[in-house]
Amino acid sequence: MASLILLWHELCCILDINNQGNQLIIIKTIKSIMKKTLLAVFLALMFPIMALAQVNSSLTIDFKNPALMSMEIDRSVVSVQLTDNFATGPVALSNPVMVTVKSNMPWTLTATANTDFLGTDNISNTISCSQLEFKSRLSGSTENVREQQEEYLGFAKSQAMTIARGDATPNEGLHILVEDRLMINLKNPAGNYSLPLIFTLSPSQ
Repeated sequence: MASLILLWHELCCILDINNQGNQLIIIKTIKSIMKKTLLAVFLALMFPIMALAQVNSSLTIDFKNPALMSMEIDRSVVSVQLTDNFATGPVALSNPVMVTVKSNMPWTLTATANTDFLGTDNISNTISCSQLEFKSRLSGSTENVREQQEEYLGFAKSQAMTIARGDATPNEGLHILVEDRLMINLKNPAGNYSLPLIFTLSPSQ
Protein backbone atom coordinates (compact mmCIF):
# COMPACT_ATOMS: atom_id res chain seq x y z
CA MET A 1 0.00 0.00 0.00
CA ALA A 2 2.86 2.35 0.79
CA SER A 3 4.39 1.70 -2.62
CA LEU A 4 1.11 2.58 -4.35
CA ILE A 5 0.90 5.93 -2.46
CA LEU A 6 4.52 6.71 -3.40
CA LEU A 7 3.88 5.98 -7.07
CA TRP A 8 0.70 8.11 -7.07
CA HIS A 9 2.67 11.00 -5.56
CA GLU A 10 5.27 10.60 -8.32
CA LEU A 11 2.51 10.75 -10.94
CA CYS A 12 1.05 13.99 -9.49
CA CYS A 13 4.46 15.67 -9.49
CA ILE A 14 5.02 14.76 -13.14
CA LEU A 15 1.61 16.16 -14.08
CA ASP A 16 2.34 19.46 -12.30
CA ILE A 17 5.74 19.88 -13.96
CA ASN A 18 4.52 19.05 -17.45
CA ASN A 19 1.17 20.78 -17.19
CA GLN A 20 1.98 22.82 -20.36
CA GLY A 21 4.00 20.01 -22.03
CA ASN A 22 3.31 17.28 -24.49
CA GLN A 23 0.36 15.07 -23.49
CA LEU A 24 2.02 12.07 -25.20
CA ILE A 25 4.88 12.17 -22.70
CA ILE A 26 2.34 12.16 -19.84
CA ILE A 27 0.54 9.15 -21.30
CA LYS A 28 3.79 7.21 -21.71
CA THR A 29 4.79 8.11 -18.17
CA ILE A 30 1.42 6.92 -16.84
CA LYS A 31 1.81 3.61 -18.68
CA SER A 32 5.32 3.15 -17.24
CA ILE A 33 4.11 3.89 -13.73
CA MET A 34 1.19 1.48 -14.09
CA LYS A 35 3.52 -1.32 -15.28
CA LYS A 36 5.76 -0.74 -12.25
CA THR A 37 2.68 -0.79 -10.02
CA LEU A 38 1.38 -4.06 -11.42
CA LEU A 39 4.84 -5.66 -11.16
CA ALA A 40 5.19 -4.53 -7.57
CA VAL A 41 1.76 -5.90 -6.65
CA PHE A 42 2.47 -9.25 -8.43
CA LEU A 43 5.80 -9.71 -6.64
CA ALA A 44 4.25 -8.75 -3.33
CA LEU A 45 1.61 -11.45 -3.76
CA MET A 46 3.90 -14.18 -5.12
CA PHE A 47 6.87 -13.84 -2.81
CA PRO A 48 5.15 -15.39 0.29
CA ILE A 49 3.93 -18.32 -1.86
CA MET A 50 7.41 -18.93 -3.28
CA ALA A 51 8.91 -18.75 0.18
CA LEU A 52 6.42 -21.33 1.56
CA ALA A 53 7.10 -23.75 -1.31
CA GLN A 54 10.74 -24.04 -0.22
CA VAL A 55 9.98 -25.31 3.30
CA ASN A 56 10.86 -29.02 3.68
CA SER A 57 10.49 -31.49 6.54
CA SER A 58 11.58 -35.13 6.81
CA LEU A 59 10.05 -38.16 8.52
CA THR A 60 12.03 -41.38 9.11
CA ILE A 61 10.23 -44.74 9.36
CA ASP A 62 12.07 -47.40 11.39
CA PHE A 63 11.00 -50.97 12.07
CA LYS A 64 12.48 -54.40 12.79
CA ASN A 65 11.41 -57.38 10.69
CA PRO A 66 11.92 -60.44 12.94
CA ALA A 67 13.36 -63.74 11.67
CA LEU A 68 10.47 -66.16 11.10
CA MET A 69 10.68 -69.93 10.69
CA SER A 70 8.01 -72.60 11.09
CA MET A 71 7.56 -76.27 10.24
CA GLU A 72 4.51 -78.52 10.18
CA ILE A 73 4.44 -82.31 9.66
CA ASP A 74 1.18 -83.83 8.48
CA ARG A 75 1.37 -86.81 10.87
CA SER A 76 3.19 -88.00 13.98
CA VAL A 77 3.20 -91.78 13.37
CA VAL A 78 3.85 -93.88 10.26
CA SER A 79 2.89 -97.56 10.37
CA VAL A 80 4.44 -99.88 7.79
CA GLN A 81 2.65 -103.10 6.89
CA LEU A 82 4.93 -105.97 5.79
CA THR A 83 3.58 -108.99 3.93
CA ASP A 84 3.87 -112.53 5.30
CA ASN A 85 6.26 -113.92 2.71
CA PHE A 86 9.94 -114.46 2.22
CA ALA A 87 10.37 -111.62 -0.26
CA THR A 88 13.18 -109.25 0.58
CA GLY A 89 13.97 -105.80 -0.71
CA PRO A 90 12.63 -102.29 -0.26
CA VAL A 91 9.19 -101.74 1.21
CA ALA A 92 7.97 -98.24 0.42
CA LEU A 93 5.50 -96.30 2.51
CA SER A 94 2.20 -95.89 0.73
CA ASN A 95 2.00 -92.11 1.30
CA PRO A 96 4.93 -89.69 1.62
CA VAL A 97 5.20 -87.53 4.72
CA MET A 98 4.50 -83.86 3.96
CA VAL A 99 6.56 -81.22 5.75
CA THR A 100 5.49 -77.59 5.25
CA VAL A 101 8.27 -75.04 5.72
CA LYS A 102 7.77 -71.28 6.06
CA SER A 103 10.72 -68.94 6.46
CA ASN A 104 11.88 -65.42 5.61
CA MET A 105 15.53 -66.43 5.78
CA PRO A 106 17.79 -69.23 4.42
CA TRP A 107 16.88 -72.59 5.99
CA THR A 108 17.89 -76.25 6.18
CA LEU A 109 15.52 -79.13 6.96
CA THR A 110 17.14 -82.25 8.42
CA ALA A 111 16.04 -85.56 9.94
CA THR A 112 18.03 -87.49 12.54
CA ALA A 113 17.80 -91.09 13.78
CA ASN A 114 19.55 -91.14 17.17
CA THR A 115 19.11 -94.91 17.61
CA ASP A 116 18.57 -98.04 15.55
CA PHE A 117 15.15 -99.66 15.29
CA LEU A 118 14.44 -101.14 18.74
CA GLY A 119 12.15 -104.12 19.34
CA THR A 120 9.09 -103.18 21.34
CA ASP A 121 8.46 -106.84 22.27
CA ASN A 122 12.09 -107.70 22.88
CA ILE A 123 14.41 -104.76 23.45
CA SER A 124 17.43 -106.89 22.62
CA ASN A 125 16.25 -107.09 19.01
CA THR A 126 17.50 -104.27 16.81
CA ILE A 127 17.54 -103.39 13.14
CA SER A 128 20.01 -100.82 11.83
CA CYS A 129 18.55 -97.39 11.09
CA SER A 130 20.54 -97.47 7.83
CA GLN A 131 17.91 -99.88 6.52
CA LEU A 132 15.48 -96.96 6.53
CA GLU A 133 16.05 -94.92 3.40
CA PHE A 134 14.53 -91.61 2.32
CA LYS A 135 14.37 -89.15 -0.53
CA SER A 136 12.56 -85.83 -0.93
CA ARG A 137 10.72 -83.86 -3.57
CA LEU A 138 8.64 -80.70 -3.74
CA SER A 139 4.88 -80.55 -4.11
CA GLY A 140 3.82 -77.36 -5.88
CA SER A 141 6.14 -74.37 -5.82
CA THR A 142 9.91 -74.98 -5.95
CA GLU A 143 10.72 -71.29 -5.45
CA ASN A 144 14.12 -70.64 -3.83
CA VAL A 145 14.86 -74.34 -3.14
CA ARG A 146 18.61 -74.91 -3.46
CA GLU A 147 18.89 -78.59 -2.53
CA GLN A 148 16.79 -81.72 -2.04
CA GLN A 149 17.55 -85.43 -1.69
CA GLU A 150 16.54 -86.79 -5.08
CA GLU A 151 17.82 -90.37 -4.61
CA TYR A 152 17.15 -92.79 -1.74
CA LEU A 153 19.72 -92.50 1.03
CA GLY A 154 20.02 -94.56 4.22
CA PHE A 155 20.05 -92.92 7.65
CA ALA A 156 23.26 -92.87 9.66
CA LYS A 157 22.86 -93.07 13.44
CA SER A 158 22.99 -89.68 15.20
CA GLN A 159 23.75 -87.87 11.94
CA ALA A 160 21.50 -85.07 10.69
CA MET A 161 20.49 -85.99 7.16
CA THR A 162 19.60 -83.06 4.88
CA ILE A 163 16.07 -83.33 3.52
CA ALA A 164 16.05 -80.00 1.69
CA ARG A 165 17.67 -76.58 1.78
CA GLY A 166 16.52 -73.21 0.47
CA ASP A 167 16.03 -69.48 0.84
CA ALA A 168 12.97 -67.42 1.82
CA THR A 169 9.76 -69.28 0.99
CA PRO A 170 6.50 -68.05 -0.56
CA ASN A 171 3.88 -66.84 1.94
CA GLU A 172 2.01 -70.13 1.70
CA GLY A 173 5.22 -72.06 2.45
CA LEU A 174 6.95 -74.93 0.67
CA HIS A 175 5.47 -78.43 0.76
CA ILE A 176 8.23 -81.03 0.96
CA LEU A 177 7.31 -84.67 0.44
CA VAL A 178 9.59 -87.15 2.24
CA GLU A 179 9.39 -90.68 0.85
CA ASP A 180 10.66 -93.49 3.11
CA ARG A 181 11.28 -97.15 2.45
CA LEU A 182 12.53 -100.11 4.51
CA MET A 183 15.21 -102.49 3.34
CA ILE A 184 14.26 -105.71 5.19
CA ASN A 185 16.02 -109.08 4.90
CA LEU A 186 15.75 -112.51 6.56
CA LYS A 187 18.55 -111.72 8.98
CA ASN A 188 16.30 -109.23 10.74
CA PRO A 189 14.60 -110.83 13.79
CA ALA A 190 10.82 -111.05 13.73
CA GLY A 191 8.94 -108.65 15.98
CA ASN A 192 7.57 -105.14 16.30
CA TYR A 193 10.01 -102.26 15.97
CA SER A 194 10.01 -98.53 16.48
CA LEU A 195 12.35 -95.70 15.53
CA PRO A 196 11.74 -92.01 16.31
CA LEU A 197 12.96 -89.54 13.69
CA ILE A 198 13.73 -85.97 14.74
CA PHE A 199 12.97 -83.34 12.08
CA THR A 200 14.81 -80.04 12.55
CA LEU A 201 14.39 -76.74 10.72
CA SER A 202 17.35 -74.43 11.26
CA PRO A 203 18.87 -71.25 9.78
CA SER A 204 21.56 -71.79 7.16
CA GLN A 205 24.01 -69.70 5.16
